[in-house]
Parts: sequence; structure tokens; C-alpha cells
Amino acid sequence: MDILSQIAFKVPEPLVEISENGLATLKLAEQQRGFVKSIHTTVTDSLKELTEYSKENRPDELVRTPFEYGGIVGRVESKPTSSVSYKTVFDEFDNYLRHEHNINRTKLLKTEELVGSFYDWLDNATNPTLEQKMYFDNEEEILIEAGITDERPEATTFFNDTSNYTNLNKDIILSRFKAKRIDDYLSNEIIKPFDRLLEETALDRLGLDADNLQETARITLSQDNRAFDVKVISRPTIGYRSILMTLFNDKITRATGRSGEIFALIDENVENVDDLIQQFDVKNRMTGRYVSLKRVARRLDELTAEHTKIKKRLEWTYNPILEFAAIAD
Repeated sequence: MDILSQIAFKVPEPLVEISENGLATLKLAEQQRGFVKSIHTTVTDSLKELTEYSKENRPDELVRTPFEYGGIVGRVESKPTSSVSYKTVFDEFDNYLRHEHNINRTKLLKTEELVGSFYDWLDNATNPTLEQKMYFDNEEEILIEAGITDERPEATTFFNDTSNYTNLNKDIILSRFKAKRIDDYLSNEIIKPFDRLLEETALDRLGLDADNLQETARITLSQDNRAFDVKVISRPTIGYRSILMTLFNDKITRATGRSGEIFALIDENVENVDDLIQQFDVKNRMTGRYVSLKRVARRLDELTAEHTKIKKRLEWTYNPILEFAAIAD
């Protein structure tokens, strides 16, 4: 039995249209993208594995792990970091305000305790993880050697048997760059334009404004013996982090010249907070400053409205009904 050692990879010419040929081009591009993406991911992961770090085995600080393969020189930078679910923190904060208002009938909140509760919620919603970035010292030379330019990829690119991509060497790393270039080409020239065409055509046929879409739009588009069930979903996206940092950021920002609005009320590094005292109806007590729960809730609502944007998401499926009808004829 012959062993497959090389694969001849031919990228399709861009054809973005709602038709039988347009669908065939898209499906080929999607299959090819899956193949080259696996090459790029496999080689990238193999280079990261040189560090021997993982989410479960993180370094204590930034560590640079150099590598060199046949004149290709680079490094992987690994450092501990964290991911935060700001939505979880937002929900905790919102639920706290509702509970204090509806159950405890609270009117004033001690600012210091409110800030402390926020950072407790933040800690609970923070998970340690690993950040790894890859750098090549001579990337321009690598691109030239790999034959990569700003032009369309060559009609035919040869790749080695995919089972060998964990065995790092110069050719394997060059293949990584070739695969990434083809991945970008297929995505930017065929796949994303086809999705945009379906979305624009669907909204145009329905007479809807893309910038003011308030609800999910549904339509079946047909051309020749090809049909597509298309949904353009309108959904709000809330900037939870921006909302919370506006209120509780413990660092002075260049934009405002002070820390978060509520945190600033207890921040010794912030001098003039007269406007915030008025905004949150602050009361001074022997035990510290207190803010009005009603004013905090109102400000949270204002910020939520300010940082909520409507975004579109496309979903579509191929509907074979016209194809079946053509076969029946």
C-alpha cells in the first residue's frame, strides 16, 4: 500500500453568489479551511508545548522559551493571567441591590462595605489561566522563504501528511505559515463575503434596516434550484466590564482623572468628589460615607443602557427543497 506523503492543495477562485456554483465554492472553502486550520493549530500547539506549561501548570511570572529550527528563530512567552466573568459580578451586584431594596428595605449603603462586597464578587468570578504568545525574530524572511505575499495564494500548495505536524522542523514551521495564509484567504475572500451576501440579501428582501434591526429576521432565499433558510438575529450585547469599572475601578484613569465613581468616594488619592456626593446623595455618618441605594440603582440602569449595543448574528442552513423538486421533475 502506498503511503500518502504529500497533499496537493488547490484553493478555489472566489465566487460569492447565491447559486449552485456559489454554494459549491463555499463548501469547498469550508472543507479546505478546516484542513489548513488543523495544520496551523497543530504546529502552534506543538511550539507551545516546548514550554511544558499549561493552565494547570502555570509559571509564577513571565517566562520566555526560545526555539530554533533550521534558521527559524523565535520564542514562546508564557505568563500567568486570569479570566473574569464580569456578567457574574454584574448579576451579583444587581441581585444585591434588589435584595437590599425589596427584602431589607435598605435606603443607605455604606460605601466601604459596598466596595468590599464588589471585590469579593470579583475574586469569586476570577479564574487563573495561562497566556501564551508566540514571536518569530525573522518573520519577514520566513514569509519570503515560504513564498507568501500579499497576493492570492498560489494555485497549488503542497503539504506533508498531516500526521507528521507534531514533529517540529523547519519545513513544518514553514507549512504553518502557508496554512495560516490560506486560512485567511478562504475566510476573507469566500466564507465571510458569502455570509455577508446572505445577510444583506435577506434584510434587503424584507425591507429591513441593518443598523436598526430590532427583532430576528427570517426568510428563505432561493436561486435556481438552491434555497437557504436565513435568520438574522438581533440581540443586545452588554459591556459588563465597562459598567462595573465605571463604578468600582480602584485605579485612577487618564480619561476621568480619578478612580471609579463609587470607589472614588473612599479613595484618598481623589480630592474633588462634590459631583459624586450629589449624584449618589452621599450621607456622612460617624462610621463613614453612605450612598443612596436608590441612586446607585439608578446609576446602574443608566450605565447599562449606555453600554448596551444591538449586534447582529447570522444563522443559515441549506434547504434542499428546490433540489428535491428538480430531481422529481
